Amino acid sequence: MMEPNLIVSRAVTQLAFNQPFFGSIALSTGMSKDETIDTMCTDGSRIWWSPDFVAGQTPSKVEGTIAHETMHIVLCHHLRRGNRDPFLWNCSCDYVANLICKDAGLELPEGVLIDEQYRGMTAEQVYDRLPKNFQVPDDTVMLGEVKDAKNKNGEAPSEAEIKQMTADVQAKAMMAAESARMRGKMPASLSAVIDEMKKADIDLHSVMSRFMSGQNPDYYSTARPNRKKIKSLKIVAPTVIKTGCGNVVFSMDTSGSVLDNEIKYFLGVANELVDEMRPTSVTVITWDSKVRTVKRYEEGEEIQSFEIGGRGGTSVSPMFSYVEDMDVECDQMICLSDMGIHDYPDDPDYPVLWVSSWSSGRPAPFGETAYLNCP
Repeated sequence: MMEPNLIVSRAVTQLAFNQPFFGSIALSTGMSKDETIDTMCTDGSRIWWSPDFVAGQTPSKVEGTIAHETMHIVLCHHLRRGNRDPFLWNCSCDYVANLICKDAGLELPEGVLIDEQYRGMTAEQVYDRLPKNFQVPDDTVMLGEVKDAKNKNGEAPSEAEIKQMTADVQAKAMMAAESARMRGKMPASLSAVIDEMKKADIDLHSVMSRFMSGQNPDYYSTARPNRKKIKSLKIVAPTVIKTGCGNVVFSMDTSGSVLDNEIKYFLGVANELVDEMRPTSVTVITWDSKVRTVKRYEEGEEIQSFEIGGRGGTSVSPMFSYVEDMDVECDQMICLSDMGIHDYPDDPDYPVLWVSSWSSGRPAPFGETAYLNCP
């Protein structure tokens, strides 16, 4: 009979060959034997495995269980429990991880928590749907425990440490995904997970800059120094000068679900771009269920802060109708919204960049959709 150590080692090797995304995460995570646990568990930095459990499973089910633990890491389940009940949180995380592993074609031990009603949900969403008195059937196999992460001192991590741990996991996951894609072995279910990570990692300034006038600057000038570099780095750097932006409309959803700090950040980036690209004009339109404010700025004018009114529901058609009916000069539109929109109009005759303030928001049916990462 093969030694459990060898079974685990071979399982990780097989994952690296056949399921390179899971294998890459497993190879970059410490693996340790622990005779005090029933199956496997993780705290994000290490995966512990029970020798009795490993010896009692087929090699393919050991691979599936290791992959299950790597999904807890990728999804940062060890960082997201908060004050939730540990048992219910563990069940919620298992429901999410098991469905992803199943969709990837991995074999899991008999009796694990699988329920199609939770497909596509986060662990938080599953947790909110589980009854508080939830009990698993007697024959259920709980694949270990998602342990809360600890810092180097063995203590609960600070908010800054959690942010850094999350960034480290995401960087590891992105590398694993790229490796799997290069080999043509990236499961579709995991592609969706990685796409969600990319949404949160987007550089809004770069996306909006590319949308407004392409990737390449027309020329650089030191006549008008880059104000952002002066402020942040205390250096005088040339400003990128672009031409051909034309007339830009910044359209902002000011319904109750878009936060003030998101609007403020969006306006800050907009001002940087106006300073760099010198559009012919900028028209700022705010709206919720109807158009609330409209203000036009000529070339070189700074977009001023203003009172945000309304804070009602979300309806985008009146804003597009206003642009058309009032003959607002619009060569391109950048629209900030939570994407809770159910009345999209027909595709207008100018390009539209949607900036979603909600990372799970669906892309708009026309134009390009980016996702806001508000610092």
